[in-house]
Parts: sequence; C-alpha cells; structure tokens
Amino acid sequence: MGIATLKKDIIFYFEDEDFFGETAQRILKTAFPTYKTIIHSGHRHAKICVDEVMAQIENLDSIAVVCTDGNLADFVTGWDVVEELKRRGYNGPAIYTGGSQLPTEKTNLYVNQTSKFGDDLISALRKHLE
Repeated sequence: MGIATLKKDIIFYFEDEDFFGETAQRILKTAFPTYKTIIHSGHRHAKICVDEVMAQIENLDSIAVVCTDGNLADFVTGWDVVEELKRRGYNGPAIYTGGSQLPTEKTNLYVNQTSKFGDDLISALRKHLE
C-alpha cells in the first residue's frame, strides 16, 4: 500500500488592481485548467492576507506556486506575503509580477520575475507546474 501524495493544484496570485487580477485569473484558468487560481488583493497586513487565503485551502502543501505584485494595498508588499507564507512552512516557488523594482535583498524569495499576465507569465509558470 503506497503513501498518498497531496496534489499541488493551487496557484495563488496576489494583485491589488482588480483589472490585472481578473485578467490574470482568466488567462491562468485557460492555460492551466486543472489548477485552481485564487486571486487575493493583498490588502491589510501580510499575516491577515495569508490567513484569508489559508481559509480557502486545506494546507500549504496544496499550493503549486505563488505569484505576487510588488506593492499591494495598505503598504503590504508581495515579498511580505511570501515571507509570511515561508514562515508558515511554504517551500514552493514564488514568481514576482510587480512593475516596481524588486529590492535586491528580496530577490532570494523569488524563482523568477515576469509580467503580470501574458506569455511571459505562462512560460514562467510552466517551468514550475508541468
């Protein structure tokens, strides 16, 4: 009898601009139909953001990849969110989709930097999903 493995089938996408989040969700659902895409605006404190997304899933092990914008609402940054996820045990990839410059001291949190949506994002995600 084998050990069951948990399927990593969730893409978390943190974006505070509704247009970008909605566009990314449509594109990701089309490109990766077997994955559940959860968009979060990243408002409030990073801990609260992570609490809210964790309420939607069973555990961190089901997250396949995390994408974050740079500056989210209310002075929360994407790297704040990634750091909070890592504090809780997430060890999967994170992709930076922000338009602002990623601080040098935060580059180690991400495996890639890409555009918010489109072919660049799809390509970056494919490297970690398939």
